[in-house]
Amino acid sequence: MNHAQIPDTYASELLEASAPGITSFYLMREQPSGGFSAGRYMPATLEDTYHAIRCLKLLGHYETADTCRWQYPGMVPIDAHREFLEARLRQDWNHSRRLFHILFCLTAIESLTPGNTSPGYSPQSVMEFLMARIRTMPALDECFYAIRTCHLLNHDTAMALDNLPPLTDYSIKSLSELRMLLYLIRHSAAQAEVAGISRQWLPWLKRCMNYDGGYGFFPGTTSYIENVYHAMGSYSLMGEEPGEARKSVGFIRACRSARGGFGRRSQGIPFPDSTWYATASLVFLSGYNPEG
Repeated sequence: MNHAQIPDTYASELLEASAPGITSFYLMREQPSGGFSAGRYMPATLEDTYHAIRCLKLLGHYETADTCRWQYPGMVPIDAHREFLEARLRQDWNHSRRLFHILFCLTAIESLTPGNTSPGYSPQSVMEFLMARIRTMPALDECFYAIRTCHLLNHDTAMALDNLPPLTDYSIKSLSELRMLLYLIRHSAAQAEVAGISRQWLPWLKRCMNYDGGYGFFPGTTSYIENVYHAMGSYSLMGEEPGEARKSVGFIRACRSARGGFGRRSQGIPFPDSTWYATASLVFLSGYNPEG
């Protein structure tokens, strides 16, 4: 059963109060030669760049209520970031996740410069790589990022889960795996299974929540911010309301750092990925979910 997301005012207030610090946290890690890093004086990495661009883009959409455009707040020229990403694109594609990160960032950057019509890659070669990965390595994360990349490139690709034995037994071991499975089922040839899988896994998902409002990797394990993100994504894909949302907002608040970002836990060191997980969770709990 689908439910409309009920906005949590505490989540909205925390997000609005935290947004300037989140933006500053990322921009302090923007590198003059392109890309973003985990620390101000560390080299840029693709993963840090992905989390920075994705978070800044989502914040821009949330603050303007405009899902078509966003205002890039950085000082480094967009061309420097594009060159950083295109250099990674020219390297070997050894994982669907890495390719998704590159193409998501390039797509986000291209939306800032509509006059640039050259994508810098061949969509056909991307699709051939992804379909080969699904055939030769039908692991959950490979399939998840392959299908997400197809949708990013506006390819209407449906996956037949019966052809993927590792997925059909639903031997889920973590919240991140549950979210990936739900996404694949939602965008597969077996969409009728969503309701049944939701009934099967919703009680397990609820048991992952701890007394502190956070979520563990699975029931009985320690809360971390990334698990809150995966839990919110799972609730969304199930069409269910998250339980005790205000307690989760309290956990996220406890993860906030005076440096502007968010750590994995209370008093944890903030990183680009944990800051993205916290921001995306707050945006979802605020009732705004533009990216599904």
